[in-house]
Amino acid sequence: MTMIVLDRQHAGKPHRPKDMGATAGDLDGSGSIDLHEMEAYYTAILGLAAELRLRQKYDVIPISHGTYPERHAYVNTRLPEAAVYVALHLNAGAPKKASREYSAVFYDYRSAPDRGLRLAECISARLGGIEQIGGNRRVWATSNKGWKRNAHSTIRGVQHAIGIVFEPFFIDGEKGRELLTAAGLQRVGHALADGIDDYLTSGATS
Repeated sequence: MTMIVLDRQHAGKPHRPKDMGATAGDLDGSGSIDLHEMEAYYTAILGLAAELRLRQKYDVIPISHGTYPERHAYVNTRLPEAAVYVALHLNAGAPKKASREYSAVFYDYRSAPDRGLRLAECISARLGGIEQIGGNRRVWATSNKGWKRNAHSTIRGVQHAIGIVFEPFFIDGEKGRELLTAAGLQRVGHALADGIDDYLTSGATS
């Protein structure tokens, strides 16, 4: 059975126990940060929705502990048969205009086009079916320099599986906040799962 690893990356960092991920800033004018990426376990809800949907056909391994290099090493040595590795994130720092908000799916720039790029495109296409995202989608290759190296650091140590960085929406964006419900996060998780399934059943990995 094909194996997929879902990594909730801002959880379980022993060297940074207070890391809560992206912050949404002062949304209500109270003078304090109103929303963190990991508050209410948003990526856990999203990841669980994806996991349950994928488990109908695949072996799914959720992880959320250790430094990024430690997680990558674990996948390489203990789960070498894994076909897909997804670094689960949510974004912050939304554009001021809601019409400019976007989803982003990154793939390892070192990956062959029929692997990383194709998988990222399948996932992004499924996100397009969510009203709050629609056509405002980006598929980017990571890089070892410039601003995209931050995304690359979350998957660069993965050797065998196709590494994907999943940033479906901005938690501080007008449209993104509409997805911060159980139903909204479930839709995003299902889009991730269906995109992965589309890729794996397309024959692209054969």
